[in-house]
Amino acid sequence: MMKRVSLFGYGGTTKALAKQFPHAIFYDDKCVKPFEDENGFKVKPSSEFDPKYSDLELPSPGIPPSNLLVKKATNLISEYDYFADSTPLKIWISGTNGKTTTTQMMQHLLQDRGSEAGGNIGTPLANLNPHAEMWILETSSFTMHYTNIASPNIYVLLPITPDHISWHGSEDEYIEAKLKPIKMMKEGEVAIVPYAYKDIKTKAYIITYKDETEILDQFNIKADKIKFKGAFLIDALLAMVVDKILFDRVQYDKINSFELDPHRQEEIRDIKDRLWVNDTKATNIDACIAALKRYKDFHVHLILGGDDKGVKLDELFEFLQNTDVKIYTIGSNKNKLCTLAQKYNIAFELSKNLKDAVNKIDKSMQQNEIALLSPAAASLDEYTSYAKRGDEFKKSVFNIS
Repeated sequence: MMKRVSLFGYGGTTKALAKQFPHAIFYDDKCVKPFEDENGFKVKPSSEFDPKYSDLELPSPGIPPSNLLVKKATNLISEYDYFADSTPLKIWISGTNGKTTTTQMMQHLLQDRGSEAGGNIGTPLANLNPHAEMWILETSSFTMHYTNIASPNIYVLLPITPDHISWHGSEDEYIEAKLKPIKMMKEGEVAIVPYAYKDIKTKAYIITYKDETEILDQFNIKADKIKFKGAFLIDALLAMVVDKILFDRVQYDKINSFELDPHRQEEIRDIKDRLWVNDTKATNIDACIAALKRYKDFHVHLILGGDDKGVKLDELFEFLQNTDVKIYTIGSNKNKLCTLAQKYNIAFELSKNLKDAVNKIDKSMQQNEIALLSPAAASLDEYTSYAKRGDEFKKSVFNIS
């Protein structure tokens, strides 16, 4: 008997999965009236889902556990669970910041060995080559929350700091999702994790690190031969460690040929030759602090704000007390940020929006100072993506006369 498959959310992941199930039905919160898409699949409002007529449910990773579709589901598995028995060696990369860059760097190093990269990086598992030698997967906490069967052969965990609290319900649940794969790993598999999680119960072989220096020492990698600094150094090192574990090689020239994506500490100069930094991808506290550390020797005009996803921001403001910074607040949490700035005695200006913040900075910024867009918040309160926010920032800077 053919399985009746329900796909939750009409997005990239579920559209790719639909190729596996010719008669699957999509259920989507944004769908008001049922329709049939260009590939012949039925798309229905979420309210029409009835678990009695579904043998298998696969969610888009972004759908939270509080969603009624998830609550009603009785046979729910993740995209990763569906491909648990596929043959490629699987490397998962997770953590709060640096997942995308580490995944891209690892693919850059390992593509000559038949790797393909996907997951949260943009390519669903259903679109990856099942005959590839290995899959390098950027893995979100959302995906891991729903994953109960699949586990990686190698798991690379970057440091964890508070994020996505409103989705998971608590910081503890967020951390638990990140650690979940380690507990499911088998003997002979490898997990590379921050030192804080050294005592986690697992059958995998655990490699821990406290910082970049410890990784360099453990694997005899030379920092002075690597062009990346600051937040990007640990991304490069973790990618190089996996290359060394699998193939016993350290490719300095190859890693140095990797080009970073825009929107992460992307430096541009205005017509007056002043430095502006587009770090719009810094959507949480830790990423913002990493950027501030890179420019700690300068007076920084910091554009801060957006959708903070329910995270407490006191940790950021405690850090800001020891920096030479002035804040320009934007986004849906700008009044909250102003209140915190007053509490911690940090200079600030309330801005109408991002363009207004750039204009305010333009009027007061000196030649040896830096303007930094590192919002410590998501962008969806005002933009369709963090990239759109970064593009508007750059456009505003280039329009300075």
